[in-house]
Amino acid sequence: MKRSGWLGMGILMALLIAGPVRAQVFGVSVGPAIPTSDLGDILDTGFAVNGFFGGWLGESFLIKGDVGYHGFTSKEIELPGGGEIEIEGGVVPIRGGFYKYWGQSKRFYTGSSLGAYVPTGDLEDLDTKFGLGPRIGYLFPVGGGGGVDLFFEYHRIFIGDENPLTDGDRVFYDEDNVSYVVVGIGYQTGFSR
Repeated sequence: MKRSGWLGMGILMALLIAGPVRAQVFGVSVGPAIPTSDLGDILDTGFAVNGFFGGWLGESFLIKGDVGYHGFTSKEIELPGGGEIEIEGGVVPIRGGFYKYWGQSKRFYTGSSLGAYVPTGDLEDLDTKFGLGPRIGYLFPVGGGGGVDLFFEYHRIFIGDENPLTDGDRVFYDEDNVSYVVVGIGYQTGFSR
């Protein structure tokens, strides 16, 4: 991503948080990152760790920005024509999002984040791409105004059909998107509004 793209992403995230928010929220989350679809043919389950900041917009809406690392372990991949290859790497998601908290208790929530997914390791040939991550979760309040967050998040990265994973001139993954899920647990401050 060009420097202007990074600057634009930073400005977007700052605007999300600088709006009419009532209280700041900070949090971290961890969990397994599980490749789905054809991505599961070349990568095994890895891990995801995220940090986020945000703010409440009224009683039911949270806007947030997050950054993390979602890494995967390699499978042994048999290449057409013989030979094997192992790949390792992951993505660094840099995103903004919007969550809606439902019901009287405001513990159950749904929402989505979208933004840039920066590839690392052997996945760097994919370049930085746009992706989104719909999420569903439930917050359990704990002392001090914090909350424990249990969630399920689906990630879809749009890599484009002109950008396959290759080894030299041999293509072993040729899809126009990459997807995986994260089932995780987190902690956030600012649960009490």
